[in-house]
This record gives sequence, structure tokens and C-alpha cells, in this order.
Amino acid sequence: MTLTPETTIGDALKVMKTIGASVAPIVGECGSLVGQFNQSKCMEKILSGECSTQTAVSKCSDSTVKHVSSETSIGKAARIVQNNDYVFVVDNGTYKRTIYHFDILDFIQKE
Repeated sequence: MTLTPETTIGDALKVMKTIGASVAPIVGECGSLVGQFNQSKCMEKILSGECSTQTAVSKCSDSTVKHVSSETSIGKAARIVQNNDYVFVVDNGTYKRTIYHFDILDFIQKE
């Protein structure tokens, strides 16, 4: 699941609730990773009155994101996931996927 900078917070929250995600990448044109939307920061901004559910996710996003390339070792990716609950995979500036705890555990079980 990815969001565009113009996606409303309300639409993002609906989709995230459906799939059980607390964070989602925000991608620009050509799939470039431009930030992340997370429910914690969203809740903070809505409760402070800075944003509403009609606000674009770009107004409630973090531009600093944890990411690795597809060439990164599973060990390094696992350490990032342990500390952040997820890590984005980005190659040449293009978002590829998100790795979660269950992805690391699935990888370990296959070995």
C-alpha cells in the first residue's frame, strides 16, 4: 500500500485500518519515496488542530524515513525493523516495498 501526497488523511486512515498498518510510504511521481505517513504523528496533528481528516497526508508526514536497498543484508534490515517496526526498501530513489517483523520471521523460517 502506498499513498500519494494528495491522499486525504481520512482516506489513508481507512485503508490503513483495513490492512492493519500503522505507517505507509508516500510516493511521488515515478514511484519516488517522498515521505511517510504514520498514525501517531497524524493523531498528534489532528488533536492539536493542525490537520483534519480532509487534509492531504503531505501536511502530516515525515520526510525522514528509515530505508534500505534491496541489496541490504537481512541482518541489517532485521535490526532496523526491531527498532522501528518496519523499514522501506528503496532502489534508485524508487519505493519497492515495506518490510515488517513478519517478513523477517518468514525469511528465517524458510532457511
